[in-house]
Amino acid sequence: MDGWPEEAQRYFNWEAWTRDLKFEYTVADAPDGGVFIYRSL
Repeated sequence: MDGWPEEAQRYFNWEAWTRDLKFEYTVADAPDGGVFIYRSL
C-alpha cells in the first residue's frame, strides 16, 4: 500500500480484508514465514 494514494490508504482496511478473506479461502502457514492460500469451494 506504500505506493497507493493517501486517500485510498485511508479507506482500505487491511485487517478487515484479511479477516474476510479467511471465510472464502483456507490459509495455511508455509515454510520461511510465507502462507499457502487455497480457495474454498
